[in-house]
Amino acid sequence: SGINAEYGGRITSVDLSGCGKFLACSCKDASAIKFIDLKVNQAIATFTADGLKMGEHTRCSFSPDGQYIAVGSTDGSIFVWNTRTLKREEVPKQHSSAVPVVKWHPMGQAFVSLEKSKKFFVWTDLDV
Repeated sequence: SGINAEYGGRITSVDLSGCGKFLACSCKDASAIKFIDLKVNQAIATFTADGLKMGEHTRCSFSPDGQYIAVGSTDGSIFVWNTRTLKREEVPKQHSSAVPVVKWHPMGQAFVSLEKSKKFFVWTDLDV
């Protein structure tokens, strides 16, 4: 059997946590990420932030352990939330144009972000 959920906006991406219990959905219209518990088919949290604006191709990404969700913004900012505390982590701004892709390294804490001007950063020194 499948799960059917209403989101209420244009979904730009979905990502499944490594354990398969949680889903992250990014929504362009709301510039928000829904953090969904698939066991009960309910949103645990909606992650938003001042300055977060998602483009048509914005992709959110779970860390391999499922403890963090990251997403880029059209202004070059990157936003990371802790899925256990539901609080946002600070990430210094390094990009000067839209960041549609943020992808975690499969082994842990590092991730890469790619901006539309074809520049990328590998983030390894975060306190996440």
